Amino acid sequence: MHYGVIGGLNITTISSNENNGLKLGFNIGGVAKYKINEKNGIAANLLLSTAGQQYSKWEENNKIKQYHSSSLYYINIPIFYQYYFLDILGIEIGPRFGYCLGGKQKSKIGVEKWQVEKLTNDKYNSFEFGIAIGIFSCDFDHSSMENFSVNLRWFYGFTNVIKDSGHNSNSGIQISIGYIFR
Repeated sequence: MHYGVIGGLNITTISSNENNGLKLGFNIGGVAKYKINEKNGIAANLLLSTAGQQYSKWEENNKIKQYHSSSLYYINIPIFYQYYFLDILGIEIGPRFGYCLGGKQKSKIGVEKWQVEKLTNDKYNSFEFGIAIGIFSCDFDHSSMENFSVNLRWFYGFTNVIKDSGHNSNSGIQISIGYIFR
C-alpha cells in the first residue's frame, strides 16, 4: 500500500437543458494505492474539490448582458480499479461519491452590483454519486520522477445538483499531479 498527495485543476459544468458554461476550479487531497499485481491495482482519493458553472448571455429585448456563476465545494471520494497497460501508462474507472459542503450563486445584469446567494441544502442535494474514468501515469521506475504521477479524468454525476429542477448533474475534467511516498 502506498500513500500520497494529489492536487490540480477542475473544469466543470452543471449539465442541464438550459445555459451551462465551464467553470475553473481546483482539487487537492490524498491518495492511497494498492497494486494487486503487475497489471492491476486499486486506488482511492479523498479530495477537497470545486464544481459549478458560469455563463453570460445577451438579452435581445433589453440589450443587456446577464452574468451567472455557481460555485460548489465538495469532499469527493473516487475509488478506482486501475489497469496498467504500458510501463508508464494506465487506465482507471470507478464510482465517485461526493458530499457538498456548501457554495454560492452569483448573478448580475449589465453593470449592476453582483447579487450573491448562499446555497443551502433545501435547494441543493448534499450527496452526489457518479462515475469517473481516466488515464494516469504509472511508476516511472529507475528515473528521477519515480514518485510523481499525472492523472487526467472525466467525471459525470448521476444525482441532481439542484433539487426539483429536471436533470442537472456535475460533470467535468480533472487534471492532477500527485506525489506518492514510498
